[in-house]
Order: sequence, then structure tokens, then C-alpha cells
Amino acid sequence: MLARLVSEVRTDMSERLYSRLAGRVSTELGQRLDKLLTVPSGSRVSELDRLRRAPTRASGLEMVRAWTAPRRSPASAQTGSMWLMCRRAGWRRSRELG
Repeated sequence: MLARLVSEVRTDMSERLYSRLAGRVSTELGQRLDKLLTVPSGSRVSELDRLRRAPTRASGLEMVRAWTAPRRSPASAQTGSMWLMCRRAGWRRSRELG
């Protein structure tokens, strides 16, 4: 009985919170957020899913792909992730790759 009451209160509070937040979002921001959820044609994941996942491979081939890929995020984020990948692969190997 207490668990059901707590669940109902949580649901009510979540709905109020989301309605307040949704009311403060501008039209432009709402469209940008919706765009993050759409899956582009030829892709299996949305941009939001892509941003949520950290790079999982640190092989030399993956490092080359990351350097030559078109920039989708700020340069500082690209540089930081490349630094981590170089550190994992080892400095000598990263110098060999160019």
C-alpha cells in the first residue's frame, strides 16, 4: 500500500516537472532536440545514441578513422578523445600512424 502511494507521488511529480520544463523550452530548442532523436536514412542509430556512446575501439585503424572523419563535435572534444585513444594505444604507435 505504501509502495503504491510512493509510486503515484513520484509519477505525479515527474509529470509536473516535465510539463514545467517543456513549457520553458523555445521552439528552436525543441526542434533541435527532436532532430537528435530522428534516425537519419542509411543509419541505424539516432544522433543522441551516437553521442551517448563512448568510443570502444582504440586500434590504429580506428584512430586513423577518427582523425579523417568529418568533425561532428567541438574541436576540444575531438582532441580530448584522440588524446585518450593515443594514450591507450601507446605514444610510439600513435607516432607511427602519423
